[in-house]
Amino acid sequence: MSQILQIYKRYKISNAGVRPIPPKFQPSELTIQWVISTRTVIEEIATDDEVMPVKFCYSKFTDLVQYM
Repeated sequence: MSQILQIYKRYKISNAGVRPIPPKFQPSELTIQWVISTRTVIEEIATDDEVMPVKFCYSKFTDLVQYM
């Protein structure tokens, strides 16, 4: 298995810690974070399911009013 997790692949992750994010560093509504250490086990899950890639469409901030 590669040392880098790849988008659209499935993984089983065990022994990861979960802890609160200090308020000073909280992005938007996230309040907890995973802590991956040397004890964390990550296994790729083999699957025959094809996952279609997500296609992003970006808009300028000034154009957002038309989507409201």
